[in-house]
Amino acid sequence: MNFLAKYKNKYSEYSTLAILRSYLNPAFLNSDLFNSDPAAASDNDMAGIRHVSTFKQVVIFLLTMAHEEIHHGMQPLLTVWKGKALKFKSTLLSEMKRYARSQYPFNIPMDDGTDIFAWWRSFEGHKEAVVLPSLAIKIYAIRVNSMPGERTASAITWMTPALQSQLSIGQVGAKLLVCQHYMTEKKPRKQAVSRPTVKFYDIKSKMFPKTEVKDSDLKDEADDSWLDVPADPITPSTSLKAEVKSPVNLASSFLATFLAEDNPKRGSAKDVALEGPAEDRAADGDSGNDDDFKMEFD
Repeated sequence: MNFLAKYKNKYSEYSTLAILRSYLNPAFLNSDLFNSDPAAASDNDMAGIRHVSTFKQVVIFLLTMAHEEIHHGMQPLLTVWKGKALKFKSTLLSEMKRYARSQYPFNIPMDDGTDIFAWWRSFEGHKEAVVLPSLAIKIYAIRVNSMPGERTASAITWMTPALQSQLSIGQVGAKLLVCQHYMTEKKPRKQAVSRPTVKFYDIKSKMFPKTEVKDSDLKDEADDSWLDVPADPITPSTSLKAEVKSPVNLASSFLATFLAEDNPKRGSAKDVALEGPAEDRAADGDSGNDDDFKMEFD
């Protein structure tokens, strides 16, 4: 069955935040994870950007997020832009274009062992990366679960039982720091533990091993009329909303490695980073009361 037809109900709706986190990862930026959507030949402003629709969606989301952080946040690198929406939009758009084109300073390769959070933090204080790293760091700082916080609360409850609580807040905090230090301390191991990357097709092969079927094991079916029932019609992939709406390439090799039932054959072609014209920063001209952080693309 066609992949799109099989998963259309599950993957027709996608998370904007998931798209944003994937797009701001340079490992996925020039991969086949996103559908190719290059700019038109006459659109010099977007020249060199491979995924124009996704690019615009990410910029609009970042501006919405920046508006809330600038007006209600406490990070000086962002709150300083209050009343300077025009300059902020120009700066963010310029940095996003250079990132999408893999241009300086965002052309630093990310090694396999480099954490995406550390990669973005390396741009803090860079004169050519003023606002984009701050927003990206906030996005990647979102924890995927609440286990660290729950462990902290459990440790406090364990140290201060309801009937025997004579410790002050300072003493509880000091004991908690010591406890967390030893809980998170990396202890040397005698032998490194192998942690291979497990794919779905690896799990399936272990759970459902293939066995040879002998002729003696086959039994004649008393009623094989079910073979005459017509098969369900397959919806053409061109009519599926998932293919039109989602910027994600559902035929991507990245998705195949997670969802495929068999080991997919990866192509030998390598993505090449596209270069585009450099962007100049807009001239300063804020009046100090510009708070319109909305942006519309043609």
